[in-house]
Amino acid sequence: MIQLTPQLRPGDLCPDCKQGKLYLLKRPAQIVRITARSLFAATRFELEKLRCKLCGKTFTAPAPPEAGLEKYDSNVGPMPGYLRFGGGLPHYRLDTMQTGLGVRLPASTQWELTAKAGQALEPVQEALITLAAQGYLIHNDDTTMRVQSLAKETGATTKGKERTGIFTTSLLSEVEGHRMAVDASTDSTPLIAEEMGARVIRVEHRRISATRNAGASAAQGKVFFFVDADTQANEWAVGAALDALRSGAAGGGCVFEFDRPLPLWGRIMYPVGVGIGRLIRWVGGCFLFCTREAYDAAGGFSERLYAGEDIAFIQALKRLGRFAVPKPTVVTSGRKLDVIGPWEAIRLLLAIAIRSPRHEKKDGLDFLYGKRAQDSRK
Repeated sequence: MIQLTPQLRPGDLCPDCKQGKLYLLKRPAQIVRITARSLFAATRFELEKLRCKLCGKTFTAPAPPEAGLEKYDSNVGPMPGYLRFGGGLPHYRLDTMQTGLGVRLPASTQWELTAKAGQALEPVQEALITLAAQGYLIHNDDTTMRVQSLAKETGATTKGKERTGIFTTSLLSEVEGHRMAVDASTDSTPLIAEEMGARVIRVEHRRISATRNAGASAAQGKVFFFVDADTQANEWAVGAALDALRSGAAGGGCVFEFDRPLPLWGRIMYPVGVGIGRLIRWVGGCFLFCTREAYDAAGGFSERLYAGEDIAFIQALKRLGRFAVPKPTVVTSGRKLDVIGPWEAIRLLLAIAIRSPRHEKKDGLDFLYGKRAQDSRK
């Protein structure tokens, strides 16, 4: 909104000095006024109604043109989706806020509006899927949130040969070209990756070092990310990792947080371990990254090891150059904490500190690959 100066125009005589002439400045003076209002406002139109006392027929006044034909304006549908997926505001919280402001928008209604509006964005989604399929990093995250509609559909086919994965899945892609290695997968991970254009490398090693090497051998990018299937990466961790490599680091890794509350002994040991790890630049193996050049020079992950391959690989990277531990963290599964106790965890940490990569024992391998590992997934 531009407000003109009353009775003054460019070229007029200055009313102050009476000698100079006025000219227009390129940048006008500005006044900003901010108001607060509900995200969703409603207008109620009350239409007069008349009823005949004899026949009972009702006559309603016509609605004004501004009332429109639909209850919800066309710009209402995309907003709940943007607030939830773009701003992190869940539907139920928006429902609570709108109720407090006098214009309720139930969470179920928000879902319906978002789904309807999302149909118009399907071409954009397809374009993004095609673009993501060209990425050199693709990370799969199988969360614990069931898709109930899929659970009903697959319930009758659980005894057949078809895959029956019913958990939500997200994919994070860095565009440049990618490969994905799948080791003895029993869920829908390979199918989802293939549908989105990824080249899936199927192996049956049941040894994470060999699986990581298989994926790296097929990859064509200049940067490698090694992410556990139960670890959730995020844009901050990936961005910080790429920044570290651009600044000259040979490789690095991110500190992890657990996806569930820890037992008392875990709450005591975890912050101590994180502090020491950042001090000596050491992390767990659930989220590691390096350049292709550093990976080749380190010789990849040692396939002689079942459980200490990440430690040996970190040691090799440190011999080649700087090992970075960025500030952002990733989230990993804490399910294995359900099958071990505090003393076993302490013995494992002491073994790692003393024997380094060659700390593995039969009971430790059972904890990672055997029956106890399977129990932790239940």
